[in-house]
Amino acid sequence: MVRFLLFAFLLVCISGFSSNEIDSLERILPKIEGKEKSEALNRLSFLYSELSFEKAYNYSKKANEYSNEINYPDGMIKSYINLGVAYHYQSNFKKAEENMLRALKLSRDNKIPYLEGRALNGLGVINKNLGQLDLALEYYQKALKIEMESGKEIGVATIQGNIGIIYSMRKMYDKAKEHHYLALEIQKKLNDENAIAQSYGNLGLTFMEEEKYKDALDLFEKALKIYTESNDNGGVTRALHNMGETYMFMGKYDLAYKYLNESFEKEIDLGNQSGAIVSLCTLANLFTRQEKYPQAISYLKNAIDMAEKIDAIYELEQAYNDLYQAYNESGDFKNALAAFIKSKELSDTIFNMESEQRMLELETIYETEKKDRELSLQKVELKNKNKDIERQKRENEIKQRENTIIYIVLILIGAFSVVLFIQIRAKMRANRLLKMKNEEILQQKEEIETQRDEIESQNDLLHEQKSHIETINKSLTDSIIYAKRIQTAVLPSENELKKSFPEHFVFYRPKDIVSGDFYWIREIEDKTVFAVADCTGHGVPGGFMSMLGISLLNEIVDRNRITSAPEILNRLREQVISSVGHSNINAQLGDGMDIVVCVIDRKTMNVEFSGANNSIYIVLSDETEHRIKEFLSDHSDAFTERISLISENNKSLIEIKGDKMPVGLHVNQNISFSPVSFNLTRGDSVYLSSDGFFDQFGGPDGRKYMQKRFKELLLAVNNRSMEERQNIIEKEFSDWSNTAKKTYEQTDDVLVVGFRLS
Repeated sequence: MVRFLLFAFLLVCISGFSSNEIDSLERILPKIEGKEKSEALNRLSFLYSELSFEKAYNYSKKANEYSNEINYPDGMIKSYINLGVAYHYQSNFKKAEENMLRALKLSRDNKIPYLEGRALNGLGVINKNLGQLDLALEYYQKALKIEMESGKEIGVATIQGNIGIIYSMRKMYDKAKEHHYLALEIQKKLNDENAIAQSYGNLGLTFMEEEKYKDALDLFEKALKIYTESNDNGGVTRALHNMGETYMFMGKYDLAYKYLNESFEKEIDLGNQSGAIVSLCTLANLFTRQEKYPQAISYLKNAIDMAEKIDAIYELEQAYNDLYQAYNESGDFKNALAAFIKSKELSDTIFNMESEQRMLELETIYETEKKDRELSLQKVELKNKNKDIERQKRENEIKQRENTIIYIVLILIGAFSVVLFIQIRAKMRANRLLKMKNEEILQQKEEIETQRDEIESQNDLLHEQKSHIETINKSLTDSIIYAKRIQTAVLPSENELKKSFPEHFVFYRPKDIVSGDFYWIREIEDKTVFAVADCTGHGVPGGFMSMLGISLLNEIVDRNRITSAPEILNRLREQVISSVGHSNINAQLGDGMDIVVCVIDRKTMNVEFSGANNSIYIVLSDETEHRIKEFLSDHSDAFTERISLISENNKSLIEIKGDKMPVGLHVNQNISFSPVSFNLTRGDSVYLSSDGFFDQFGGPDGRKYMQKRFKELLLAVNNRSMEERQNIIEKEFSDWSNTAKKTYEQTDDVLVVGFRLS
């Protein structure tokens, strides 16, 4: 939402200043020498950095030369930092970074930590404005460590605020507010008014991102009051911009334009090109919201030119994204697509994408759980075997006691000596068997433990494969979602449809992310050409075929000005075969699309229809028997079998079937598509559809919906408004697919279009 983030402090010692301080320093400058003069020159360079680049540059150079002359490293380092600040306000980030790097090297060579912290902080700000957020955060964290070790609270507060800005840009708002409040607590303790205003602004932007506009405005007004009282023009500019953007999101456009335009003029006066770019983009966004598209596009083109000159990648990406929105909402889809692709390319250089796909994740989890269950079963089996061993051990102990008693008895009773001998031998044999059994159980235990280790190793491998598969499939899913956005952009907009058919509806539900169904419309002179198509396949293959179909229809109708329905289909078939059949040895009969084309003469209300496997459905507004007979008698006997009629409750639906061949490779591909012409009157309703609706499985018996039931549905809803027709048709499809017994997966892409002539 928010593209304008407050500029972070470049120095940890920034505070309010006025022209009085500049005048005072310039008066005493000729009277001082040594380190005091070096510090005065550097302070003047910094104070002029946002007011006059020329003066800031000259004072920085003088400070550098004089500090070198008196061998004062602190002064030399500060001069490079101040020069970096001056170049930063000119949006010359390359020069700004060069001077900050010089300051960083000198501060490290001379072991001056507090200046090293300032240089690192400055590099963080520069890289933030270049869109290199990871590198900026790395510089800030290094600077924060130095400032905390030195115990300088103002430096800690400044860098906490800068880190908060990075998290805001990454949309991690709770983390951002945490750092801003830490900064604000220190700044209030030190009574640093300008730094407090900076934190108010940063917090206000975070609340604006969360759509808490009243809280945001309160914070911006507090910041504006402080900046105005301290004559900080840069701060005033930023506060005005933020207030203007907040009023824009609240829908108060007059107030928004007042504050945004005032902010833009101040940015130009200050020479702050980066801030001027952001103001142009926000003003363009304001015009887009008010549907003033030419003004919005003009502002955005100026912003893009400025951003390209200074290599401001973050602002450039936002400008192209806003340009895409303006073109798209104005109906210029060709330029919208070009702007969107450019925005996506720039966005991919800033942010890294992660990947996932739920289907393969479930499959991997299933395999893992299966292995876990097997391991659990083996553990249970081992536990049971151990119980058997214990039971056998107890039984053997009992037997041993019995044998001992028998042995004593046999000694006492000599007559039973033979029996005693037999018992002893039996005991020995049982022990041998027990030993063998124990050895067998121990061996099985070792085998089970080996299998368990192997299963755990396989589980680790499965988790690695799962992670890899997630990465690959999320990348694929993101690419397909991107393809859907492109496909949606080339379909007719609501404004285009409403222009030709004020009363209409479109029920469009792809089976997968992208669709093989599409609809298309053009107005050529006094004729409206409308088509509904069902391409072979669905998902990505169908999506590619639909994009090809739209592109070919654009060429046939727009470029060649063809308005004959059968001729459009003949030309379309030739080019489809040439594109996917002639050069593809794997092409099959039927590859292509089923399509309906109707050409409506808006003056005479004559309709010319031609179809490839698909039908057109008509419900007459005048349901008299004479009107229906007159409609049917207009056609020759050759087309009688292609026209069917169903009636219900004094209403009739006429179906005209298309030719039984597709637009693509077919045994009848050399036969021309045939036309059917008929006259309609105002109030008649026309319906076009792919086969996805009536091929859907569902209902109480899990069967297809079928075309007969579909026609009865169209007839039943015809006396309703277009919005009600669409709602009833969508509910019927949902109820058919989701029964009390079972939910049926969507079989194919679904597209139903209806309109009433007016």
